[in-house]
Amino acid sequence: MGTLMPAACTAGAAPADGCTAGCMTGTGCPAQACYVVSALPNPVAGFEGIDNDKLLPQYAVDGNTATRFSDEQAQMGGEYFQIDLCQSEDVNGVTVNDTVDTTDVATAFDVDVSLDGTCWETVFNSQNPANTDEIITFPSVLARFVRYVQTGNDVAVPNSPWFSIDEITVQCGGTPADGGTTADAATE
Repeated sequence: MGTLMPAACTAGAAPADGCTAGCMTGTGCPAQACYVVSALPNPVAGFEGIDNDKLLPQYAVDGNTATRFSDEQAQMGGEYFQIDLCQSEDVNGVTVNDTVDTTDVATAFDVDVSLDGTCWETVFNSQNPANTDEIITFPSVLARFVRYVQTGNDVAVPNSPWFSIDEITVQCGGTPADGGTTADAATE
């Protein structure tokens, strides 16, 4: 797979911050309602008078493409949106929907995964801008945390787009004996 970050990292126990008992004991890929989300940078509520449902991380996992997460700054690289699935699952994809706010897609991006939220491994990398309905697949890997990382730089672009996500879901599944792929998307 990818590079371990930080190098020679030793995975520890993951915190249970924000996870409910039902979300920590279910089977299969958790529903979006179970996701515990965060972002860097974390937008400020009410920034420039913008409604919170166009800024805050929880609006990228509410099942409504009319709301979104935005980081409120030009893309410089290193911004990310993080999902805690609240339990370890075989993760094999991420779907990012930006079909409403089509100009604020990631300029380039990685998908990183972690079992503990400390040690991260890159499982997917694209040096191209994301599509407005980006479907990312990669070989199944055991993970609890998933990060969609904006790695590009568009500071020199006029009216520099922000890093925004209308909706994001994680796909889980393994590789069956016949070599095909099974996956179940996290949906409400």
